[in-house]
Amino acid sequence: THHQRSEPFSQGLWDDCDTKSKNYLEVPQAKNNLTNGLHLNKNGTPSGLLDPWGNGYAIMIDYNYDGEIHIARYAKDLRQPVAVFSAGPDGEWSTEDDVKSWE
Repeated sequence: THHQRSEPFSQGLWDDCDTKSKNYLEVPQAKNNLTNGLHLNKNGTPSGLLDPWGNGYAIMIDYNYDGEIHIARYAKDLRQPVAVFSAGPDGEWSTEDDVKSWE
């Protein structure tokens, strides 16, 4: 099964995908729980990863280890195991200020 997800990694949605239990990311808590780090919900459970402008990051991981990730939002095929991107300062996806780990 080929899995590519960009939902928040804390919701248990990927449990069936990462069969090697590989640690891809370690992140500090967001400043004032609002920007640039791991956002925690009211009970202290991680609920998202925030960019410096308070927008959520999207994370794509090559769970089947074929060395490729397809990012439909940008019609982009990447030959790398992980891609991270955000909507950037304007908070709108697919605009010139989007932040992309591959650029």
